[in-house]
Amino acid sequence: MSTTDTEMTLRMLRRLLETEANMPVKGMPEPPTTEAQNYLTGRREGIYIAINAITETLGES
Repeated sequence: MSTTDTEMTLRMLRRLLETEANMPVKGMPEPPTTEAQNYLTGRREGIYIAINAITETLGES
């Protein structure tokens, strides 16, 4: 895989993660319970850690 292919793949993965971070979770109670809210917060934080790692790898700010 060339550098350009790798960069393009990382950018595509980052876009997918950004979309996933904002998607509703199936089966989540409305309004979310405290436990459900904690799950969602942890999930988003994990996704954003991955997004930030990709951004740093690409050398973008």
